[in-house]
Amino acid sequence: NGCTLEKEAQVIVKDDYNLLAVNAFKPSSFELKNKTFMPFALTERNVPFELQIIDPIDHSLVYSTQNATEGWDGVDRKTGRINVNKSYVWRVQLFEKETEEKSVYMGAITVQ
Repeated sequence: NGCTLEKEAQVIVKDDYNLLAVNAFKPSSFELKNKTFMPFALTERNVPFELQIIDPIDHSLVYSTQNATEGWDGVDRKTGRINVNKSYVWRVQLFEKETEEKSVYMGAITVQ
């Protein structure tokens, strides 16, 4: 009858929520969204954070940023190269978190 109905609901995912991060990316991809790594939730929220990429073998810092528009392009700053088929650890520290939200998130990312 020309009427519309709108409904809002808050959805909270407590288990397995890891900032909506992928577990692999391909720096040589032709698609811009697949060329860098940045957990998706950080691109949608205006929250201060630091993203670190860590080499699991020697625990060295490979990449770091506090800007959601500067995703990691796969370059290891120690060598200046992209190591294809290598996995790294990513760690995000949130400096202003929501209630019941963790302040540190971690995961693994593989460069393809």
